[in-house]
This record gives sequence, C-alpha cells and structure tokens, in this order.
Amino acid sequence: AGGAGDDQLAGNNGTDRIDGGEGNDQLGGGAEDDQLEGNAGDDLIEGGEGNDQLNGDGGNDILQAGLGDDTLNGGADNDTLSGDGGADAIDGGDGIDTALYTASTAAVTVNLLTGIGTGGDAEGDRLVSIEHLLGSLFSDLLIGNAESNTLNGDLGDDTLIGGDGADLLIGDGGTDTALYTTSGTGVTINLLTSFGRGGEAEGDRLQGVENIVASGFDDDLVGDAANNQLIGLGGK
Repeated sequence: AGGAGDDQLAGNNGTDRIDGGEGNDQLGGGAEDDQLEGNAGDDLIEGGEGNDQLNGDGGNDILQAGLGDDTLNGGADNDTLSGDGGADAIDGGDGIDTALYTASTAAVTVNLLTGIGTGGDAEGDRLVSIEHLLGSLFSDLLIGNAESNTLNGDLGDDTLIGGDGADLLIGDGGTDTALYTTSGTGVTINLLTSFGRGGEAEGDRLQGVENIVASGFDDDLVGDAANNQLIGLGGK
C-alpha cells in the first residue's frame, strides 16, 4: 500500500492487491488477476494481463485495463477508462467520464443507450455512467444517450448518433456522418455554423462532420465547403 505521497507501485507475476492511498499515484498490475485501488488523488492505473479490477475512487483518474476481462470503476470525479482487449465492465461512476477505444485494431460499435459494445476492443463490453466516447482509427458507430454526450469518431469514416441531449459530435479524420433518423420532430443542422436545433439536434454542435441523415419530418439542412451529403427522409 502507498502512503500520503505520490507513489509508484507495481505488481509481479502473482495475484496482487495494490492500494495507492492518498496522492497522485501510478499503479501497475502484473500477469495475473490483480486488484488496484487508486484511492484519493488523480491516479494512473494500468491493469496489465489477467482479469483485473481497477478502482479509481476519488480524483480524476486514468484507468487502462490491458488484456483480460476486466472491471473498471472510475468512482468520483471525471475519469478516463480504457478496457482494451477482453469483455470489460466499465463504470464511470460520478462525474463526466470518457471511455476510450483508440487502441482498438478494428472498428467498434458502442451504444450508451443500451450500454453495450461490439467489435474490436469493444466486443463484450458493458458500459454504465459513461458520458463521452472516443472511437478507434477505423469506421466506428458511436451512439449517445439522453445526457450531453461528446462522441469523437477519431479517424475512419464514422457514424455518430447523439440522440437526446445537447451533444458534441466530432468526426475528426475521414468522411463522417451524423444521424438524426430517430428524432421525433424535424431538425435544423447548419454545418457552416456547426450548430443544430430542433428535435434531437437541439443544442448539438458538430465538428468535422461531412454528411447528415436527418429525420422523417420537415428538416432544414445547410452544408459547408466540404463535399456534403444532406439527406432528408421525409417531410418537405
């Protein structure tokens, strides 16, 4: 166990339990099934191999699970959680928390409404209390919930569905598409100003998004200098 300072603690080839105590700690697991407790402070916790349990507790923590079917609990404050390979249980806890899939070697589908991930490093993942998503280098499908989500597709030709809530949709590299097909009323999307309003677009901001598929109602779609595809499914 660590003390009140900023500790660096690492496990070995056994089944380890490491508690960082107070301070901004760096904790690393070994090859087996480890339990790593960040406790207070802004901690960096790396699980390594095995089926590990990573608990951030207080502070703005970074949890990186590594291989295995891991359990990640962010705890209080604003945490960043990466399950990596394996079927992981990812719980952000309180605060505004982000799940990362940047290391995935294949495209991911992550749905914050259902809390289910498939494909690549998301395969078998279960997500709770996650507000923001950062996708892979491939063509991902990221789906938000009723919270104010940030969905960042990273590279690849991504599809972003913010759903309810005032969302930030970031296409980043590739040719990216924002969908509003589940909106119960018409939407207005202006890619020049990067703002949306009406229906599920209310309060949305869009960055690096080239294409829009709108609702089945009366939509108002405005493109920008890119080669846009603006598709309305119905209405006038």
